Amino acid sequence: MAPAPPSHTRVFRVTLEHPGADEGYYTLAGKRYGPFATPEEAEHHLLGRIRAWKARARSLGGDVHRRTHLEIAVTLPADVPFEGGEAPTPWVR
Repeated sequence: MAPAPPSHTRVFRVTLEHPGADEGYYTLAGKRYGPFATPEEAEHHLLGRIRAWKARARSLGGDVHRRTHLEIAVTLPADVPFEGGEAPTPWVR
């Protein structure tokens, strides 16, 4: 079996905010999403973001997985850079 090609991984944390009883937000890669009326609604939205990231990363030869409830790991081939600030701007659509 051939060794895997070189790659690099970056972990993005999900930050949760619940300023009121009936509103919540989350921040991922420097972008804030919400308000959401329930935690389930926020989770559903977050899963959509993860699916979009996974599709984009796979199109570039990489992958995305959820390491923990609040950590999203993105692995890209070594020749595909992560650029910009916190957000991986060249590959996230």
